[in-house]
Amino acid sequence: MSSSDFNETAELIQTFTMEGQEMLDEVEPYFVNMQESAESGEVVDPEILNAIFRLFHTMKGSAGFLELYNMQSVTHEAETLLDLYRKGDKEPNPEDINVLLTSCDFIRTLLDNITQNLNDKGFETETEDLVNKLKIISNGSVQQAAAQPPVEEQAQESDSTTGDSSADQFEIVITPEMVQQFISEATEILDTLEQDLIEIESNPDNEEMIATAFRKLHTFKGNCGMLGYSDLEQLSHRLETILDLMRTGKITNIKSNIKLVLNVHDILQEGVDGLIKGGSADVPKTEIMLELLNDVIKEIDPGFKPEESKTVIAAPVIEEKPKEEPEKKAEEKKPEVKKQEPSKPAPKPKSAKPAAIVKKDIRVDLDKVDKLVDLVGEISLAENMVVQNPDLHGMKMQNFERAAHHLNGLVSELQYVSMSLRMIPIAATFRKMIRLVHDLSYKSGKKVTLETKGEDTEVDKTVVEQIADPLVHIVRNSIDHGIEPPDERTELGKPENSILLIEAKHEGGEVWISIVDDGRGLNRERILDKAISQGLIEGDGENLTDEEVFKYIFEPGFSTAKKITEVSGRGVGMDVVKRNIEKLKGNIDVKSELGRGTTMTLRIPLTLALIDGMLVQVGNTRYIIPLLEIKESIKPGENDVTVTPDGREIVKVRGELVPVARLHRLYNIEPINQELHKSILILLSHHGKSFCLAVDHVLGQQQAVIKGLSDYIGDVRGASGCTILGDGTVSLILDVGSLYEMSVLSN
Repeated sequence: MSSSDFNETAELIQTFTMEGQEMLDEVEPYFVNMQESAESGEVVDPEILNAIFRLFHTMKGSAGFLELYNMQSVTHEAETLLDLYRKGDKEPNPEDINVLLTSCDFIRTLLDNITQNLNDKGFETETEDLVNKLKIISNGSVQQAAAQPPVEEQAQESDSTTGDSSADQFEIVITPEMVQQFISEATEILDTLEQDLIEIESNPDNEEMIATAFRKLHTFKGNCGMLGYSDLEQLSHRLETILDLMRTGKITNIKSNIKLVLNVHDILQEGVDGLIKGGSADVPKTEIMLELLNDVIKEIDPGFKPEESKTVIAAPVIEEKPKEEPEKKAEEKKPEVKKQEPSKPAPKPKSAKPAAIVKKDIRVDLDKVDKLVDLVGEISLAENMVVQNPDLHGMKMQNFERAAHHLNGLVSELQYVSMSLRMIPIAATFRKMIRLVHDLSYKSGKKVTLETKGEDTEVDKTVVEQIADPLVHIVRNSIDHGIEPPDERTELGKPENSILLIEAKHEGGEVWISIVDDGRGLNRERILDKAISQGLIEGDGENLTDEEVFKYIFEPGFSTAKKITEVSGRGVGMDVVKRNIEKLKGNIDVKSELGRGTTMTLRIPLTLALIDGMLVQVGNTRYIIPLLEIKESIKPGENDVTVTPDGREIVKVRGELVPVARLHRLYNIEPINQELHKSILILLSHHGKSFCLAVDHVLGQQQAVIKGLSDYIGDVRGASGCTILGDGTVSLILDVGSLYEMSVLSN
């Protein structure tokens, strides 16, 4: 294999594995829904069965094209079983669905191996075992299953046929999103294919380019067939045959035949353009062009029979209701589809007459998006350095100020757009929790129903990737330790079925993800005893609030579990949760009521790149305080300040006594004002607790680009990062939570 072929194959496989993981994330919740219906004796929703079938059918086709025979065998056999469910020939039961879920786990293992090695070899034994289990379920006997051909032979046989029984009656529901995706990919394929064909015309001996063009056309043909665009599918199939004859050396006069191929390419483009304009993909010249192509192929391969190479797929079903009676042509080109009303022929795509579709998306490498975000951050810094240049202080320049104001608006808009490119819904992460809850409740013998809210809440992609593990640990603990077994819940007057709620929402500049269970709740006394025994608390801890006590569950090795299970109990989970959330500059709130349940809320910044802050000065040093943490600024009077016997400073704010933290003491800085009533107090809020930070001056509001602190410096107490100011100096960004712990809780 040449280097270009290898790179292209690697790119195709990478796309396949990414899409495969997404398909599994989507299909697992459907299986859980199926199992719940089967256990309760309800009829499984046909739409769910169709959705699962479509996903496995798509994955099987892609695996076959990439010669991933283990993957193809498992998905094919799972598809066969699902087809029996769809047709009503077999009723789903929980045990069978567990085997299908095991298939999903095995497919994930194959995808991981494919990502690393670009193939799925080495899993033949496991594949055969799983395929046999699925066949036994489908056929009802070991003998029938054993009579089937070996895995690779079966995969090749399936790939060579024009259709299979499971797909004959397969109805594809074509959504506008699917059409949009097809147009996007088809346009990209045809654009690059045209360049390849021109290159082949000028250099007929370029075998790699011919092979590349063949693969692109094969992908285009498959996409057309999947959506039922018969004209485009047949033309691209004939064109694929001609390129294959070129690739194998049977067509020697490549240069003259390329002109014909380019003409057919233009016809294919006309069909795609018809979809873009809101029409159909039908091509009037199809029959004439097919005859011409058939004649060309027959001259090279006299045994060629067009009817044998025709791909057979089922007629598509459009979501929109057709406004006119479909033409008979649809029945001639596609096999009959099983319908509730057999007298009505299957509708064709062109009968839907959708509105004109405009290509709106392109594929962009995530590294490029990250680079863009970094550059926008640098532009923001450069803007600050220009607009706040100390050389301009005291100068009155109206034109400059207008231009600076305009520049600020443009940079802010650029920041918003660039950040939105990284924002993705949290739904995919929530879907993974469905399978986790299903498996954990099954292992523990508990009845747990997962409810999710706010799946459309958008979060920075980096944040989404890093909150998956914390969510898993919290859900594990909730089910294993928090939620009671059914018999215990019954004795307590609770319903046997427990509810676990995961909710996401935006609050200010943060994303709040709450995990709520209706289980036992946290036992304050047991946590206190454990913390005291481990030396984490001096004294009896009676003066601590519930929230302060509950935070000890996040200490390394801390666990009050009386027994260790395979799920949890060793005290090595919740400390991981805390560390991961702190890496995201977030916080965890814990609220619990004994016997009623527990709520854990992850509070995470919406983005990790920018922050709106207040620039303050202490002595000759400037700091940034996150604006979301600031309630107000205060100029206290002498009578408002009180010093307690133990030396703590307290200020009265609207009748409430609030502790004061001296920033200059934390960082050993000489302040301008030693007396508190001459300073400015910034009233801050942390987890519902208020405290004041004493500073010398408030310099104004500023948007800061967050920069990580160098590993050489290490962790700086009370700081979450730094930023570069307009004059080029570096300012620390203060971490309000750390300041509260250092200056208030530690006193």
